Amino acid sequence: GEPVSAISSTIHQFRSHFVGSVSSHINCPQDYDKERLFLTVIKETLTKEAQRCNFKVLNREVNAMDPLIKGLSNERMTVQQKSRKLSSLKKRWLVLLLSSLAIAGTQYSYDIPASLYQELHDEIEDPDFEYKFNLLYTVYAIPNVILPFIGGNIVDRIGSSRCLLAFCCILFIGQLIVAIGVHNKNWATMITGRFVFGLAGENIDVAASALLVKWFSGREVSLACGTAFAVGLMGNVATFWVSPAVANIGENSFTYVAFYLGVIMAALTVIMSFLLLRMDKRATRKLMLEQEATALLTASLLEDQSVDANRLETSEAIHGQNSRLDGDATVGLCDVRKFGLLLWLLALLSMVAFGCVLPFNNVASGVLLERNYFSVPPEDCTLRFPNKCTAGTLAPEGGNPSTDSNGNACPSPNFAPVLPSSLNVTQKQGSSSTQSQYVYNPLSPGDVDCADTFWSEACTKNYCEKQDEATEVSGRIMSILYFSAAILSPLLGVLVDRIGYKALISALSPVMLIIGHSILGYAGGTAIAALVFLGIAFSIYNGVIWPSVAFVVDGKLMGTAYGVITSMQNVVLAVFPLIIAALYQRNNRYIPDVAFFFVLVGAVGFVGGITLNLVDKAQGGTLNNLQHKDSEQNTETRTPDTDEMITSMSRSSEQATYIT
Repeated sequence: GEPVSAISSTIHQFRSHFVGSVSSHINCPQDYDKERLFLTVIKETLTKEAQRCNFKVLNREVNAMDPLIKGLSNERMTVQQKSRKLSSLKKRWLVLLLSSLAIAGTQYSYDIPASLYQELHDEIEDPDFEYKFNLLYTVYAIPNVILPFIGGNIVDRIGSSRCLLAFCCILFIGQLIVAIGVHNKNWATMITGRFVFGLAGENIDVAASALLVKWFSGREVSLACGTAFAVGLMGNVATFWVSPAVANIGENSFTYVAFYLGVIMAALTVIMSFLLLRMDKRATRKLMLEQEATALLTASLLEDQSVDANRLETSEAIHGQNSRLDGDATVGLCDVRKFGLLLWLLALLSMVAFGCVLPFNNVASGVLLERNYFSVPPEDCTLRFPNKCTAGTLAPEGGNPSTDSNGNACPSPNFAPVLPSSLNVTQKQGSSSTQSQYVYNPLSPGDVDCADTFWSEACTKNYCEKQDEATEVSGRIMSILYFSAAILSPLLGVLVDRIGYKALISALSPVMLIIGHSILGYAGGTAIAALVFLGIAFSIYNGVIWPSVAFVVDGKLMGTAYGVITSMQNVVLAVFPLIIAALYQRNNRYIPDVAFFFVLVGAVGFVGGITLNLVDKAQGGTLNNLQHKDSEQNTETRTPDTDEMITSMSRSSEQATYIT
């Protein structure tokens, strides 16, 4: 009689108290845990007692507790996702924006030499220009064969946001040295600056990728990485539009000004990375405090009688854990042995995509000029006066037109104007020309320096004007590659997040590379179609291959994994420019030898793509199956499993005094 009434009354009091507490603790997920666990223990204790004593009257009260317990559990999970996960914060979109702009600033500075290939060639007279120009990219890549591997490990140890700021500062210094070298026309200074630039360039991508994986979870990872690299590619697009226009803005050469504009862009990356560091530190601190509260409450629930004795120890343990929340000091370089075959195959596809796009892009201006916009005129196209200037103040009064064997005007608009076969001109004293005598027999295109007013104003004005126009047009056409990749990268990221098939789509990248370079090397007509195919291949790398790394490695090794892949990419970035320079010097042409080389590299990637799909199928479809990593990552960030705590508390409750 009375014991049953007392139990019923107690249960009603508990229910009333906890229902009221839900509204007062709606922003504290730990209180939901505490309330739910207490109610669950009460329910299990009373259930056992009801079964032992056959108190049927208790069944109604016990069953009435189920909806409340379930409601507390659901509410707790909702609040947990809002307050304890970086990937649930709305600020993550601001993190994505700032990371994207930092990458864009890096890419803008990286491609300035490629966008000003012809301007540098005219301004810096050097018989070894082709070799030294490609050396600007080789010295950038050489340190990055090792540094991203080490830098990725550093990112895992001390945190992605801190590393991002440090790398951006180094990049700024390097770009400043390069600009000073261009201003003084000093190859040694330029090469030194590119080396310093390279110490940070690739590591910025590693740190930014690790930061995005930290802030975005599961099915948002591909979208975030694809968007970041898409915005970054817009930095490349801007380079090929802005730099040639700045360099050719007046009668005199302003090539060095275009490089100083890159310094300004590098300074902006420093600002973006500083803002990211502030945001990341604040969010991390908030997460640490919430995890500490969770641990203390868990300890109080599991060992209610010894909370005070263990409180300090638990708090210290949590502080020790969260001092590494943005980095893990236990990660070492030896952990690369834990990487599986899927990661190495993704690395191979990354090397192929990088090797067939970036080294090509370094000389794309020269390739397009040679192929479409400034080709060598036909041999039967000759000047009326072969030994006299063609246009300008020193040209014959009646002009010096060029005609073919049939007497028709030549060449067509996509060819360079015909140059004199030889020259012997002595300039008057006081002339603005850089030399007093211009004696060439024969005269070759490499002898024409459009930065010298003798060529640009007095003797071959039409040639220099056509070259400036062709350079700007080729720069805009070159941007099609990056522009198409920028548009498609986030779209592909969303697509694979929804349908899966990451390995299958990754295997299409080398196929697109083979098609694109085959068109450039062996088909006539415009180069736009070829550049679109190359853009599709690069967008697959940005939106699918690179984000797929997050699905095949342990989260704490993310920076190391990206660092290893970046190091491997820079092997080809260091070697391929030298191979291209050697192929060019064989006959002073890029087409078709360079295109054939890239087709062979694409074939290697095609074999790697097939192997990737076979291995993925054998390992259960890690990449091709649709992943639901959101739930997996949520599980990883929770406190000790609730069911285990309930079981432990239930066991201890048998020895405790009944609630009533």
